[in-house]
Amino acid sequence: MGPRRPPADVIDTGWQAQELVAEHGCDGTCGRKRGGWCPEKRFHIPEGYEAVQIHGRWHWTRPKTQAGEHPISLLPWIVVALRQWKGEAPVSPRGLVWPSADGGVREDAGARDAFKALQETVGVRHPNERAYHVHEGRHATATILLALGVDTQIIIAIMGHSSVLSTRKYQHAGLKMMPTTFEGVAQ
Repeated sequence: MGPRRPPADVIDTGWQAQELVAEHGCDGTCGRKRGGWCPEKRFHIPEGYEAVQIHGRWHWTRPKTQAGEHPISLLPWIVVALRQWKGEAPVSPRGLVWPSADGGVREDAGARDAFKALQETVGVRHPNERAYHVHEGRHATATILLALGVDTQIIIAIMGHSSVLSTRKYQHAGLKMMPTTFEGVAQ
């Protein structure tokens, strides 16, 4: 069980790698302070949640909403870059695209460090001189698509949101996006 392989030019977002919290499996009788230290630990899986253990606390899980489960078509240059990366990346028995050096799940700190290093390499900085946070990429995507005039329903589909209200939280319209003339507008 786990993710199936999508076509080469499509990303399947039906599964994601996620950490689940360990809890005592012994009802607290082992004497250990934390559930993760319990010899009989189990992972807290919310009711109705689908999860398959990858390794340790890492599991394949379904996205929070059905809107999050959608195929994403890749631009040709991204397909080329991913194929090149596949030849360089550590072998991952779990099919991870960006695995750790041993082929396992890359911890969040490692991913953050890699994202920061990438920004330094290409000379990109946040306006206040710090590195961008990974999640800010979602805001950039939604805002760029808005500025390009992409249809709202297409943006919602790309972002994997269930409604325009979710998408609007990620879009940041600036003065440069506003029309300079108001021809045809009732006065």
